[in-house]
Amino acid sequence: MVLDGFRIESRENPDIEKPRFADAKGRNNDGVDLIDCQQVRMSNCFINSGDDSIVLKSWSPDGVCRDITIANCVVSSNASGIKFGTETAGAFEDIVVQNCTVFDTRCEGLAVLTVDGARIERVSFSNIALRNIKGNAILVRLGARNRTYRKDAVAKQGSLKDVMFSQIQGTRISNLGNAISGVPGQCVENVVLRDINLEFTGGGTAEDAKRSVPENVAGYPGGKLFGTLPSYGFFVRHAKSVVMENIRLTFATDDHRPAVVCEDVEGLALSGLKARTLPGINPVRLIKTTQFEERANP
Repeated sequence: MVLDGFRIESRENPDIEKPRFADAKGRNNDGVDLIDCQQVRMSNCFINSGDDSIVLKSWSPDGVCRDITIANCVVSSNASGIKFGTETAGAFEDIVVQNCTVFDTRCEGLAVLTVDGARIERVSFSNIALRNIKGNAILVRLGARNRTYRKDAVAKQGSLKDVMFSQIQGTRISNLGNAISGVPGQCVENVVLRDINLEFTGGGTAEDAKRSVPENVAGYPGGKLFGTLPSYGFFVRHAKSVVMENIRLTFATDDHRPAVVCEDVEGLALSGLKARTLPGINPVRLIKTTQFEERANP
């Protein structure tokens, strides 16, 4: 069966449980867009799309994506794999993504973005396999592009909290690194990274490690937003209450960057980090980070 170019908008209780093939290349050729949808179960789908594979969006300040489960899907994309945004006017809450494979993406593998005023909370990614990701494997971004989608709409500042990534495995991950970032004065809150094992392509230089990352508050949220990061694994900035547990990070080609860099983070709990670094390079660099706690392995 071939299903091409459909969207599900503003409806409750849709149930998607069919294979879907979308081999056409090109922009604006998403696999599945869920726009302001509630009570959706999407499972057992194969998606090969020219643009993003599975995307959750909100075009209305009064709209909401809520009570959505995405499970047992295999996706490949000429853009991002599984993504929230970039159209993010309303709210996203109580969303679970589990038991999925994301491979051969030109951009992000997993992306949670709010840049147009949306509230995002209670989101979980678990048991995800990533392979050959050309952008960030994981990108969490609270920005302030502030685009509106109705003439009477007024731009507002969004929020992003209570996001969990657990049991994530990945190989051939881009040397861009992963990013979790708010903006000055507006933090991402309550982020948990647990049981994560990622192998990056590596190749980062000593100059990359010293690089100052631009804020780019209103920029389009993608891999080019920050460029190559000063850490090969995770770059965390403008965040509160971050937990990192049982994380393994390595690289295929020598990388001269630390594994983790945290900047302007209030409340960081770190345990069970096993990260490869070259001699003389500390695996973790903390900048303006307070309430740091290094816990015993759980």
